[in-house]
Amino acid sequence: MKAVLSTCFLWGLFSPVALLQCYHCVGEGCKTPEIENCADDQDTCLEVISELSLAKKYLPSFSVINKQCGTAQNCLENLFTVSTGDGGSYRSNIKCCYTDRCNNRNISLPEHTVHPPNGIKCPGCFSIHSTECPEGENITCTGDEMKCIEGAIEVSTVALRQCYHCEGEEDCQNPKIQNCTAEQDVCSSALTINSQENSDSLGFPIAVKKCSKSQECMNNYYSISTSDGNNLRSNVMCCHTDLCNHEQLNLPDRGGNPNGVICPACFAVDEECNAVKISCTGEETQCLKGTANIAIDLLGEELPVYFQGCTTPSACHVPLSKLDLANDDMTFTVVERQCSNGTEELMV
Repeated sequence: MKAVLSTCFLWGLFSPVALLQCYHCVGEGCKTPEIENCADDQDTCLEVISELSLAKKYLPSFSVINKQCGTAQNCLENLFTVSTGDGGSYRSNIKCCYTDRCNNRNISLPEHTVHPPNGIKCPGCFSIHSTECPEGENITCTGDEMKCIEGAIEVSTVALRQCYHCEGEEDCQNPKIQNCTAEQDVCSSALTINSQENSDSLGFPIAVKKCSKSQECMNNYYSISTSDGNNLRSNVMCCHTDLCNHEQLNLPDRGGNPNGVICPACFAVDEECNAVKISCTGEETQCLKGTANIAIDLLGEELPVYFQGCTTPSACHVPLSKLDLANDDMTFTVVERQCSNGTEELMV
């Protein structure tokens, strides 16, 4: 169990996550939607149809269908209508679903029906290219339109980032194009390898390409070695233009020559770490000590994890994070980390 979990810990720092896939399109009819790989925090597929009539003096009526990734907290299934007088109206129907490519139902709006007046009167007007709406006559509300509304809409277009997306060495041979969210402003690539010297596990590289947030992405190479020959090496690249994460990353060879630094090293789950001293090699000139929590769905509980070892200075600057390891049904959260130059005593 210890060996398996230690491998999952080191592997999990950049373990691929099974992302939701949704159909994506915007436009009248939306006849040929593409498949979109959703962002890490997007757990919902959306399908929206909207019909807008800007009154006869502006534009004729038109409808738009939108399919995309979204979040459950921002998705409210709803059918609503707004009437502004002078022939202006807006109708929208929204559907949410939570499985891969489920937003293919081709939702529609109900037929236009003349509803009887409901006794409510509201001011009605509509204006474009103006911060004020000219006063108009009161309009008589009909059907279920029981509230008066006043508002302003600012319409703008934002060119969202596009990045290559893949998970795993085979998948990254032919990466797909991912449409990023507004918050995801960079493309990232990561190549990680975990190995154990004292086991039959030779280790193999894990490649990941995806959309990321600039505050969470750092160009960085780091290496971490704990007890029992466990070693993790990772190379991360961040870039700021569309589809810039196309290059294949490489990992430098693991340095094998002792560098004079000695650190306590161990890895333990659900118990204090009993460290042994190991000689650091190559660029691993810092001692690392940390704690984490690992939640395993199969066990139905959260376990503390303790680790110590040698590391490169760059690993001391990687942001603490929560990692969802979907393939192993685990969540790994680093809660504390301490680095030393190797000459100061670390608590063992």
